[in-house]
Amino acid sequence: AIIQVYAHRYPREVAGLVFVDPEDGRLIQLLHSRMSADDWASRRKALDQALPKMPPAIRAELKAADESGKAVSQSAHLPPVPVVILSGTKKNPEFPGNPLEQDLKLELHNDLVAQTPGAKHILVPKSRHYIQNDDPEVVIQAVLEVLRTAKGTAKADPLKSGNRHRTRWAATRENSDGIQANESRAAD
Repeated sequence: AIIQVYAHRYPREVAGLVFVDPEDGRLIQLLHSRMSADDWASRRKALDQALPKMPPAIRAELKAADESGKAVSQSAHLPPVPVVILSGTKKNPEFPGNPLEQDLKLELHNDLVAQTPGAKHILVPKSRHYIQNDDPEVVIQAVLEVLRTAKGTAKADPLKSGNRHRTRWAATRENSDGIQANESRAAD
């Protein structure tokens, strides 16, 4: 995932991390190695039929997965910051290879948790991958939890009015087209 690479390259710029169902090329390579040739061909055919109907951003994300996998494999451990990893666990038995894909993805997420001291792992059964669309409240709560932990105010919610201090947070994410979106919010 792009945030692993960023955190590795710029550890002093990172106060906390929320992984939203991270995926990279390693998952597809692992899936390919575990599927029979016939099952893989069925999956490729289903993807070839589905891709033209997908938004351009999703097509670009799939295309970039291999490259991001290479970059992640070259990144060392994460900095010692609060980390939450969200994993979509919903399976689609109708799509070739999806149940196995979900199991393998969870294995990769569990490995990431094991390599990251203090990381919190949250399973999201309402989502296969796009948790921000399927269950946005889980993502919001994970961001708030990391923010509170990073600020050392785990008991006080800095985004609720009534607190006497002003908190500013910023998030940068790279979308599937490679465009960085910055979001900044100030709260009383």
